[in-house]
Amino acid sequence: MWWLIPLVCACFLSLINPYVGMMGFTFSLAFLIICFAFDVNVNVRKKVSSNKSLIENEKLNRLVRNNARRLSIVWRVATVLVCIATAFASSVTWLIAAQYKQIVTPLVINALESLPASGMLLVGEIAALAITAVLIFARCKKTVSLV
Repeated sequence: MWWLIPLVCACFLSLINPYVGMMGFTFSLAFLIICFAFDVNVNVRKKVSSNKSLIENEKLNRLVRNNARRLSIVWRVATVLVCIATAFASSVTWLIAAQYKQIVTPLVINALESLPASGMLLVGEIAALAITAVLIFARCKKTVSLV
């Protein structure tokens, strides 16, 4: 669950960014929930595939492996789509709010109201989302090889 650390960082960075605020936080939180649901599903499938009665039954064993591979592909596609959607929503919100100097976060930190500081927070959030995507891809690859 190493992918959880940069995703929580992305949620925090978007929350303290005065020009992204709750919009980026909501998207990052939705990304976190989606990834956590996939992770729980993968862990359940790994547990089922290690069952001794399943190992003896070749047809069920093959079915569980194929489902794990398909789930891995779906998780990767969902990760890319949600990561792109989150980065796009945060960027557009930042562009619009920064243009009109509109603070859209409940946490107002005066030192972060400048555009360069806010832009660095936005870049940090997008980098954290990219790191999360890479870690999830590694997790999917490892899971498929284990099952």
